[in-house]
Order: sequence, then C-alpha cells, then structure tokens
Amino acid sequence: STIVIDGRYAYLTKGDDLLIIDISDPSKPVEASRLKLSGRHPTNVQLQGGYAYIPASLGGLNVVDVTNPLNPRQVTAIPFESHSLGFKIIGSFGYLARIVSVTPTERWYEASSVFEVLDLSVPHSPKTVGSVTIPTMIEDLDIVGNYAYVTGAQITGPDMLTIIDISSPSNPKAVDFPKPDFGQNNFHDIYINDVYAYILDSGRGIRVLNISDPLTPTLVATLEMPQTMYCIHGAGEIIYLCAQERYLNVADVDDPEDPVMKSSTIIPPG
Repeated sequence: STIVIDGRYAYLTKGDDLLIIDISDPSKPVEASRLKLSGRHPTNVQLQGGYAYIPASLGGLNVVDVTNPLNPRQVTAIPFESHSLGFKIIGSFGYLARIVSVTPTERWYEASSVFEVLDLSVPHSPKTVGSVTIPTMIEDLDIVGNYAYVTGAQITGPDMLTIIDISSPSNPKAVDFPKPDFGQNNFHDIYINDVYAYILDSGRGIRVLNISDPLTPTLVATLEMPQTMYCIHGAGEIIYLCAQERYLNVADVDDPEDPVMKSSTIIPPG
C-alpha cells in the first residue's frame, strides 16, 4: 500500500479503508479518520487538489474529498470489476493499469490488461478519454515525459516491459522498441528517477535501465537480492524494498550503474 504525506497528515489504506493519520507528533501518530471505500484491496493513494484518488479491485477508482482530513467524503467512483495495479497522476490526467482477463493455457496463462487515461480536471466527474490493451498481466507503471513504462508478468509472454506513448491522452499507443535481454525474470513494481528506471525483479533484485533514450532502454546493472520481493519505494537516490520474508532492504543508487545494498533488516511480526 502507498503512503502519502501531506502536511501533518499521512494517507494510506488498511484493509478496504482509507486511513488518515495525524503525524504532527511523529512519535505519537494518531488516527484522524477513516473511510470505507468501494471495492477490495485499495492501493496507490494519489493526492491532488484536495482529493484522494484510490483504485480498488472489484470496485473502481474512488475519488475522496479530503479538504477536511477529519471528515473525508467519497464524491464518486469510476466502476470497474477487474484487478487494478498501477496508477499515477500527472497534471490533470490519471493513468490507470488493470488486468481484465487471465486464461489458463497448456503452457501457463494468457492475460490481457488495459492502460487507461482519465481526465481528472473535474474531480467529481472523472472521465476515461483514452485506452490501449496490452497482452500481459500488468504489475505496475511509472511515467516520465511522454512515455509510460509498464511492467508485466513473464508467465504471460514476452511483454515484461511495455512502453506506451501518452503524448496524445485520447490515443495512447504501445510502441515497438528493442527489448533488453533480461533472461529469466519475475517483474513487479517500477520506480523512475531522472533517466533511470528501477524494476523490482522478485527472486533476483533490482534491474536498472538507462532510459535517457526513452525508446531504447538499456540494462546497465542488476543488484542481486535473492528474496521474494513485492514492493519498491523510491526517494531520490535511496530505494526501499520489502520482501515476503519480512525484510526491509535499503539500496543506494547514487551511482545508478553501480547500486549498493546499504542495509537489510528483519521486520518483527505485527
């Protein structure tokens, strides 16, 4: 779950709720309010203009008025019945990735996902203005400039990384590009900082791509971490990674082409 800080409040999800925490005293955080959301397993809280945008599986995109953090109000939701994963807001547009179908095959699975562009200029009436279907099981997305970088599961085919041209919001297009040789992988989250993309490869670690040429990503480094990784959060040149084995890993990517593991800490249960 994403945690977003705005002034004295932190916004996160717990269960199927939006939870707002008063962190004015960091040593004694206090629950300020909570709100039941539409759908299940909400993630990827994004704040903009006094509203929180929160996609949830089997529910839709929740739009919540948080101008008064003590009394959040859901103003609308864009309904959908699929599993949502990546979501980013850039300007007045939201970019949402969600899985729409998974079909078993003799080899493994075939999946179909959709990448949607939402006009959020009127928060109480968001509209889908463009979309493109991708033949993969989308895991996450991040955006730089006119391109969205979308990660997908290897089990559904070769499209572990998809690049989408979003220069025209009403007509997003998946573009062809020379794919780096990743070998065996299990991609999940992606974090972009400057001209480098950091992809979480569960069981391997972090794959570092140079995307200074947006349509020619180059694999420049791999930071090996043989754990079952499931989330990545970046803060400039520091990356935080969490693992199923209850480890919190901290990596220094001050030199992106020579990433260094700074610490690995076991998180106690509870």
